[in-house]
Amino acid sequence: MSMRRIFDNIESEKDAQRLVYLIHLYTEKGEQGEVTWLKDQALKALIYIGTVEQLFRTFDYAPLFVTWSDQTRFVNVSMEAEAILEKLIEAKIIERLRLSTEHYRYIFAYRVTDRAYVREIPMEIKREVENVYKCPVHSILYEVHFTEHIEPQLICPKCEREKEIIHNKMTKIRARNILDAEQINFISELILLSKFLREKIEV
Repeated sequence: MSMRRIFDNIESEKDAQRLVYLIHLYTEKGEQGEVTWLKDQALKALIYIGTVEQLFRTFDYAPLFVTWSDQTRFVNVSMEAEAILEKLIEAKIIERLRLSTEHYRYIFAYRVTDRAYVREIPMEIKREVENVYKCPVHSILYEVHFTEHIEPQLICPKCEREKEIIHNKMTKIRARNILDAEQINFISELILLSKFLREKIEV
């Protein structure tokens, strides 16, 4: 039986599989059989790292003003990842839980509900995800920790080293950089509304 498709675009489909497997890795049932959830801010940090490492081929990110724990601040968010999450929830592959914070704000948590979908994800995709989120020395999944300033860190539980990415051969990127609003260059062009409408009418 072939794996069910959520997207028409092949790369988006593969990124959906990577995202599902990522959430699965961090929400597997523990030794006692308890159900675990992955909170939204931890997931955003993991997606950010995966985007920087180009694990997710169709994802990008930009600063967005969002709720971060009990604060509201700029966070580098991937809107492509948010759109895929919504599709996965609609398809009942991912489940979302709404949680209330101490200051009566709402945050979300996620877990995988369709285990059959996870089993059908190709091993190549699974290995790609594990290569990014497992310590290369001990092959253990990085844990997501938060500092007193609510800065995320990916830490190996065995060697206690923080995951770093060498970006552009010199810059070290860590999960905490998700809170650094980057300057994004773009080109704008002045278009007269009358000219725009005239061209549309002529077409």
